[in-house]
Amino acid sequence: MELIAVQQRNGPESGPARGAWVRLSCLALLACTLVGCSTLRAYDGPARTRAEVARLKPAILPRRQILIQSIDGLELNPLQDRVEMLPGSHVIEIAVTLQSQVEHAFFLHTLEFSAQAGRDYTLLAEVDLYGPRSFIIDEHNGHVVAEEVTHSAAR
Repeated sequence: MELIAVQQRNGPESGPARGAWVRLSCLALLACTLVGCSTLRAYDGPARTRAEVARLKPAILPRRQILIQSIDGLELNPLQDRVEMLPGSHVIEIAVTLQSQVEHAFFLHTLEFSAQAGRDYTLLAEVDLYGPRSFIIDEHNGHVVAEEVTHSAAR
């Protein structure tokens, strides 16, 4: 777990840093729309049925960008935004950018969880009173199956 940057803003919501972030996000969204984001199949051999694998995707939320960087050391390419994996224990590395009117936060987290066959999982992130937090939710039952919190001093 590593907190990279938290930057306070004192002024309007515009500026060079925000402008660059918005342009980059728009370009990534356009690329995914035109080309179509793809799924990394994190196992060897032929494709498996939906009942044999688990799927992980980042939540799509305003002012948040959650990128799965790797699963079990296998890196995703820039157009891959989801992972299909075999059941069992997995280590996920993510990069998160959160944007608000007051601050901008970027952090890296590593989450470990046990995937079940036939299940869909969603990756979420936020900053609460205790600092940046990322977690994985099992869409079947709504339970949090993995979580990492970066504890930071009060701001």
